[in-house]
Amino acid sequence: MPPLNRPPSAGALGSRILQCCVAAGVLWAGVPAWGGVYLESTRVIYQEGQRDVALKLTNADKAQTALVQLWMDDGGLDAPEVQGHVPFLINPPMAKIEAGKSQLARIAFIGEQLDPAHESLYWLNVLEIPPKSTGGSQLSFAIRSRIKFFYRPKALLALEPFNPEKLQWRWKSKTLPLQIEARNTSAFHWTINTAALLIASQEYPINLSAMLKPQQSLGFSLREADVPLAGPARIRISVINDYGGESKFEFEVKDAW
Repeated sequence: MPPLNRPPSAGALGSRILQCCVAAGVLWAGVPAWGGVYLESTRVIYQEGQRDVALKLTNADKAQTALVQLWMDDGGLDAPEVQGHVPFLINPPMAKIEAGKSQLARIAFIGEQLDPAHESLYWLNVLEIPPKSTGGSQLSFAIRSRIKFFYRPKALLALEPFNPEKLQWRWKSKTLPLQIEARNTSAFHWTINTAALLIASQEYPINLSAMLKPQQSLGFSLREADVPLAGPARIRISVINDYGGESKFEFEVKDAW
């Protein structure tokens, strides 16, 4: 079966144009001031049994209409154009949003049952297609927003998504380079936004930003400059919750599971 909601080549082209320009670090004085479509949330939670879920898109530009295209994929951020079978239908897949107005996009599940015991992750893409340039020297960008879309089966609906008892931390190596390991024993995704080690009453921010999938373990290396040699430690993290805000947790870093 061919993948659903596959974007036409214009979407991929627009994404490549933006990526190339950002990578080059170019500032274009002739770029029009546009790109005013924003989403009301940073993630969507689809609970099994729902007829559909709605995502609100708003055109903050007070002067001109915005044209947007929506599609879903099952790839990660490191593979933004990976396409596979996505069992969801977006209506409308393309829309014009009048200046200063909003548009609801509805997403319905149309596939067979997904994993009944764990949360499934997809990605929702919104591509804002630029208006035609009125000047020969102007450059137009296609801007894409990409947010997480979680499918949550019925078996999980009564459970707490971020139960601290389900996330465990241990020292993987206490010799340089220091390494810690996180293990997610839950059925949910944990998106870690910030982290800090607490050792001897001192707090050491560490560069740790990752998403732990259900039943996944991940190891992290710590630079010697980040923390002193390992000792009794706790780790404090902030995670992105269902509402797009931050929830904070603190855990003991153990020597073994």
